[in-house]
Amino acid sequence: MSRTTPFASFEWAVAWRYLRARRREGFLSVIAGFSILGISLGVATLIIVLAVWNGFEREFLDRVLGFNGHVVLRGYEDERGRSLIKGHEALAAAVRQEPGVVDAVAYTEGAAIAQSRRASFGVLLRGMKPADLQNNRLISGQVDASALAALEAGTGVMLGKRLAEAAGVVPGDTIKLISPEGDRTPFGIIPRTKDYDVAGVFEAGMFTIDNTFAFMGFDEAQLFFGFEGQATSVEVTLADPNDVACIITNDPDCILFRLTALGNGQIYARDWRQSSLGFLNFVKEQRNVVALVLALIILVAALNIISSLTILVKDKVQDIAVLRTMGTTSGAIMRIFLISGTAIGVVGAALGLLLGLAVSANIEAIRGLIIWLTGADPFSAEIYFIDRLPAQLDVWETAAVVVFAVVIAFIATLIPSRRAARTDPIEALRYE
Repeated sequence: MSRTTPFASFEWAVAWRYLRARRREGFLSVIAGFSILGISLGVATLIIVLAVWNGFEREFLDRVLGFNGHVVLRGYEDERGRSLIKGHEALAAAVRQEPGVVDAVAYTEGAAIAQSRRASFGVLLRGMKPADLQNNRLISGQVDASALAALEAGTGVMLGKRLAEAAGVVPGDTIKLISPEGDRTPFGIIPRTKDYDVAGVFEAGMFTIDNTFAFMGFDEAQLFFGFEGQATSVEVTLADPNDVACIITNDPDCILFRLTALGNGQIYARDWRQSSLGFLNFVKEQRNVVALVLALIILVAALNIISSLTILVKDKVQDIAVLRTMGTTSGAIMRIFLISGTAIGVVGAALGLLLGLAVSANIEAIRGLIIWLTGADPFSAEIYFIDRLPAQLDVWETAAVVVFAVVIAFIATLIPSRRAARTDPIEALRYE
């Protein structure tokens, strides 16, 4: 028998026959099954983990940038250690005129102590104009007219959801705020205290924000902290967040340089990359390490392919000898076993791809099921910062995982396939 075309039909037929489970070859079929299972789990797990890491990074940036903007302009500290910006309205107006800038918002921010009937806790108070607060895309839909009116009048505050839960308060309750920026008297500094109504509760979907921040009116915040008509920051939103990367190349026309120049040496700029760089680098490093570890699952499964094909070659040595005496070339014998081993890899990769896509698409529902079954949240917001488990599939990464699995499976078949091709038919049939 001679080969007429690459991977002739009889080679496919023999390879399929060798892969079929028969009663006396049950052990071999079990090994092949474990190989397929191992590759499937490895591919699925790697796809799911990469999707979750991608989703986590995207969600984290979306929440951070949606709440804080892309660039924050701050003033240098004064003799009392306060970073304040004079003429913040003129600065914000000038910033809005710069190319690439979508909006600029001034706000006043400071730490305070809040007291409720239930507890005392620290809070980061941010004073904003109601119109600016309503434009914040993370919480704009959660601010109603009554809350805006209370903030405008200086009688109310809005608390983060987790902060309100920890304090045991709901809209309509009253809390006491204590400012460390007190009034100077002959007897020392007396902290400012004032009672405010809880005008509303917001949820940004990020633990550190919902557990820390509270909003009040811009003018009221200036009075509360004693900042005398000054702002602590000007938040800038850019058309393209990546415009800040020009600072790395020291481009003189970089938007960060242009924004800083508007302050006449009285302000400095801090972009979102500087604020989140350490955490994002940590996420990327962990992602790469986890991906490397999970890739070992596929390598282990590939070793099972070597084992199953080696056993298959030993079991079929007489069949191989008969095929050789009938005219089958050594190349055809090698291709038969290459098809057998690669088929295991392709089937395993395909099943893993389907499983990975299914789990990634329903990851949040699966998380909810785990919480319902166990009563514990394996992805707590206190640890992972965000209140949901996101997943974002990258087509090229997913394809790379599948191709990697198939290539590894193919490489694993080379050794036993070459061994089968070198089988001496005379030695194999000597005692038959």
